[in-house]
Amino acid sequence: MKGEEDPTVLQRIERLWQKATKTFELAKVAKEQEHAAALEEQRRCLLEQASQVELENQHQLSKRDVEIKSLREELEALRKEDVQKEDGKAVLVQEVQVLQEALSNSRKESELMATQLEQLQAAHNRLDYQWNAEREELLRTRDAAQSRLTSLQRKLENKTP
Repeated sequence: MKGEEDPTVLQRIERLWQKATKTFELAKVAKEQEHAAALEEQRRCLLEQASQVELENQHQLSKRDVEIKSLREELEALRKEDVQKEDGKAVLVQEVQVLQEALSNSRKESELMATQLEQLQAAHNRLDYQWNAEREELLRTRDAAQSRLTSLQRKLENKTP
């Protein structure tokens, strides 16, 4: 009976084959379920990470918005300060121009007064020279008159016995 096979052996082989196939199918399903569970866990982790990243991103955006607002306020304050400085600068430039004009006028007046002072000193010196010359002339005249008076008085005294 080598050529013929026992129906129980064949049935047994068939049962073993079916069990093996069923086991393979169950293993396959289990493997797919494991993969699905692993993928679901990975998807859940990725969603959590994405949620964390989104929260961090929102936090960073909020922080950036606060910084932008602060920088804009600072920029506006600097612009106002710049405008004030420019206005102050314009006022100072005008004041400098007025002062330069006043200085120029003052220098011209000083030069004019210096010229007038020189002329007055020259006139004073001439008058002083003329006064001294006249005084000396008068002194000589007086001395001559006194000498003559003295001489005349002596003559008179000599003539009167």
